[in-house]
Amino acid sequence: HSDTAYFTVSGSDNHLAFSNSSDFNFGSGKFTIEFWIKRDDVTKYETFFRRANVSDPTRKYWIIDSAGEGSGDDLRFYVNDGSGGSNTWKTYWVMNPAWVSNVWHHIAIVRNGTGQFDWYCFFDGTSIPMVKHAVAASTHYSFAVPDFDGDLYVAGKGNALHGSMTEVRIMKGVALYTSNFPKPTKRFDLESNELKLLKVAGKSFYETDKVKSDANT
Repeated sequence: HSDTAYFTVSGSDNHLAFSNSSDFNFGSGKFTIEFWIKRDDVTKYETFFRRANVSDPTRKYWIIDSAGEGSGDDLRFYVNDGSGGSNTWKTYWVMNPAWVSNVWHHIAIVRNGTGQFDWYCFFDGTSIPMVKHAVAASTHYSFAVPDFDGDLYVAGKGNALHGSMTEVRIMKGVALYTSNFPKPTKRFDLESNELKLLKVAGKSFYETDKVKSDANT
């Protein structure tokens, strides 16, 4: 990875915000969320993605974050639908990637169906175990992600990111990876079924056509 263009934050609650869109309503269908990230300090509690309901943002949301190296929750994807209080966890996965401070890592979180083994997390192209958090229901893997109506926040919002992100790609209806793959070394080349590309290159872009990102060479 050549970090020629990226978005950097240094602990303040700076972040990128993208307007509410049905393209971020995953339901129980397939999706892929992937991104490059370089963290200054992998021991910190940091938010990478957050989308919530406008009317109840503290009880209805989905998040991708890290609770800090060594916590056992070093990478998390979780959904709260607010049906039974502030901590009504529906889907709640925890992973333990081998983070290295000040190194670019590629992350991909993929859903390929509603079965227990239809979820994947890839760290630098290698599948790593996804473990159900103790607070989640036993069938949490089958839960539909609610159609929240808030903006999508990237690289902060909540627990600030200390580091950089680039080449964020969100694909609704597509499980792009279901087995190990070589760590990407070139730009994304979008296919027609890829709904969103976020290019972070000093400013944000929101694109739906077949384009290439300028953020990675």
